[in-house]
Amino acid sequence: MPAEVDDRYLRYVIARFSGYRNVWWSLANEFDLLRAKTTADWDRYARILGEYDAFDHLRSIHYSRYQYEYGRGWCTHAGVQDSRLQLGAQWRSDWSKPVVYDECRYEGNIASRWGNISGDAMTRRFWQAAAQGCYCGHGETYLDPNDTLWWSHGGVLHGTSPARIAFLRKLLEETIAVGPGPIGFTNFNDDPMGARRANDSVIFYYFDEHQPAEGTFALPEGRTYTAEYIDTLQLTRTPLPGEYAGKAEVKLPGTPWGSLWFRAKELT
Repeated sequence: MPAEVDDRYLRYVIARFSGYRNVWWSLANEFDLLRAKTTADWDRYARILGEYDAFDHLRSIHYSRYQYEYGRGWCTHAGVQDSRLQLGAQWRSDWSKPVVYDECRYEGNIASRWGNISGDAMTRRFWQAAAQGCYCGHGETYLDPNDTLWWSHGGVLHGTSPARIAFLRKLLEETIAVGPGPIGFTNFNDDPMGARRANDSVIFYYFDEHQPAEGTFALPEGRTYTAEYIDTLQLTRTPLPGEYAGKAEVKLPGTPWGSLWFRAKELT
């Protein structure tokens, strides 16, 4: 559409939807595939959005092949399409903004590789994102006899990842209850990935495909912690005996896809 029609349509959409509290804006699905639009066009849309959205909802833009410059001031967060979950913490630092993996592929069984990862693989992506202090988006693309992919039409979810994602969400909500501030990335010799609340009230590590039977973890000085082992696929929580401080030596089950959580003792 010509620029004046684009702008009028965008102002209408903002007026129509900005009054809802659960709205956040993504200026495009995959902006770099829209060859007729230029960087100046996207900048203009962003200015219109900032001017006409009286409630200042979250704002970003989604790409296909060429990552957007999320350091631009109008973006409140980065909305990335990428399966490289291990880069999330670095992007957070580079852009000084939250990182949302809008699209990290889909649990399903269609022919396209982006739409046929397993429920285990989708669950793994969410844990990787959480350990990087980032957010992740879910979608499902299982073939349906009525040709109504959930990805396009909604309906009933058939995969195994939603329940496991809900389990992770519950764990993260518990950390919000006990400690303020964003989740920060923590390196443990680069493996496993780990994160902590700003006040060190909760610290957790995700072992991914590794299966250590023991490990040593450097905990903040002057605080004592209890520990819990999480099986991210079986959705079990197992308290570990004893208390931990300093360079804590921990015995672990030796199974993959696990997560170790430390909670400051005054909180338990």
